[in-house]
Amino acid sequence: MNEASNVWFKKYGWAGAKIHKHLDNIELLCDEILMIGRSTIDIALSLKDDYGYSYYDCLMLAAALESNCNIIMTEDMNDGQTINEHLKINNPFKI
Repeated sequence: MNEASNVWFKKYGWAGAKIHKHLDNIELLCDEILMIGRSTIDIALSLKDDYGYSYYDCLMLAAALESNCNIIMTEDMNDGQTINEHLKINNPFKI
């Protein structure tokens, strides 16, 4: 939700009200929205040291790892790379 909001602000210039509406729709599709806690931040800092991605990208990777995800879909990281032998990066736009 953080990344989507950031992209909608920066890339599309959307106002807060429009973003709120879209976040509400995302929330309807999700079984659970997890909060970012200290453990997520600690994992993100380790990932930054290990893989060199931006802190914000590492925060997303850390949240995915904590949620036991196997795949993260993003165009901003190395397609095909595996993080901590568990999480595979997949660029959905790569042809």
